[in-house]
Amino acid sequence: MKLKEFRVQNYKKVRDTGWVSVKDLTVFVGKNEAGKSAVFRGLSKLNPSDGEKYDGLKEFPRKLYTDEFKQQDWPVASGKFLLEEAEKTELEAMCSFLKDVREVTCTRHYSWNLEIEFGKDLNLPDISKNYLLGELDKIKKSVEGLTGPEGKGDDLKKLKDKIVAHLEQKKDQIQKSNPNLEQLKQIFDVAISTVRSNTTEVWQKELIDSSIRGLEKILTEIEQHQTLDKAKKWAEDKLPQFIYFGKYDVIDSAVYLPTFVTEVATSQKKPRVRTTYCLFRHVGLDIAKFAGLAQQKNPNQKETEELRRQVDERAILASSASNAMTNKFADWYEQRQHKFRYQVDGDYFRIWVSDDLDPSEIELDQRSLGMQYFFSFFTVFLVEAKEEHRESILLLDEPALCANMTGTLPLC
Repeated sequence: MKLKEFRVQNYKKVRDTGWVSVKDLTVFVGKNEAGKSAVFRGLSKLNPSDGEKYDGLKEFPRKLYTDEFKQQDWPVASGKFLLEEAEKTELEAMCSFLKDVREVTCTRHYSWNLEIEFGKDLNLPDISKNYLLGELDKIKKSVEGLTGPEGKGDDLKKLKDKIVAHLEQKKDQIQKSNPNLEQLKQIFDVAISTVRSNTTEVWQKELIDSSIRGLEKILTEIEQHQTLDKAKKWAEDKLPQFIYFGKYDVIDSAVYLPTFVTEVATSQKKPRVRTTYCLFRHVGLDIAKFAGLAQQKNPNQKETEELRRQVDERAILASSASNAMTNKFADWYEQRQHKFRYQVDGDYFRIWVSDDLDPSEIELDQRSLGMQYFFSFFTVFLVEAKEEHRESILLLDEPALCANMTGTLPLC
């Protein structure tokens, strides 16, 4: 799914942007306080890579909050997405009445409800409670009006009484429980099965056939709605992630592990913590385990096989992570060939960097600011895009702060 247009409403200073067309690379230019950041952050939460949801108290237009916020579940970000050919085929196979659908519109609300539309009038049958109760009444009346062959009056009366009682039970079940689609399907599955099990003779089956067909029609209508729900879940799963950068925090050259473990547990969404935590996630390091391995040992403690194994594991993890970052970084940063070395020094995790012009190792925070920004951004991008860049949409707020990134990464 590829983003074609977006819209942001009811978010901070933005009342409604209207539909905004986008291409592979789209640049927004405006004065300070014009609302660019609000548009980007509001849009990013349509499917945010960092998992951050809307906060109506802080993000709904302040001057309208008291009078309007609780009146309804307000929409915030919407996106119109074009389907690729393979996706069209997959969607049609899943849901035949979605044939020829070429785009999907997704809208996220403050409640976090995601509304999905397929860009065409689907003309789905009504399966509201009133409709279902009305249809059951019609079927019940048709059963009550049946007349049987001569000599079968008593048998027919017993059969009609059983079926009518069962249909009344199903009506009561629908009336009182407000069943979901799966529960409705079960209700009518049972109704059809029960009616059939009570019609054992040929003349009974002939009389009750129209009633069964009426129940089967309702069941088919319910299954159509179930299929649409399945298609909506498919679209939700296909929805690209939005990776938002508003603060280009650099990764610390020396991370104090005991404190950082606490920060990850309590304030993971803070920009600096987010950036550094992505470093550990990217190279597959369990921060809590790694911190435990890094704990200072008692100087009088004797070496044991277990202690030696922990030291070896710590060194191997750091070395493996260093090599992984060196190899991946080289594919993206073409100005020089950099080599990274991660070191555990007591309770500190350190990052050293050298390059092909100077093999001397230098702390990350002593490299150029542009290189630090790129390294930090690159790390977060790889983690939060889950290394599937074509399925992500990158939103850079104030991209000039990280000029080395410009033109190097796809927007979608």
